[in-house]
Amino acid sequence: MKKLILSLFMVVSFVFAGAQSIEFKSKVVDYGILEHNADGNREFTFTNSGDQPLVIKSAKGSCGCTVPEYPSDTPIKPGESSFIKVKFDS
Repeated sequence: MKKLILSLFMVVSFVFAGAQSIEFKSKVVDYGILEHNADGNREFTFTNSGDQPLVIKSAKGSCGCTVPEYPSDTPIKPGESSFIKVKFDS
């Protein structure tokens, strides 16, 4: 489970690589032990630490069981924070 979340984080990080500097509040979310159909919704909060507005063009999970939802319509200004919602289908 931890590897799945870490994999998702790595995929999301590569999307941002090279474009801006981003600092995540927490890089890993430990779901612990999830039962079947349990709530798998989490948020990854980040801050645009670059000097240009940040526009997220794409974010993908490492498999079909993790689905990210990201702020694609609004640029995130330098110093501002936002989040990526991730739904894990347990």
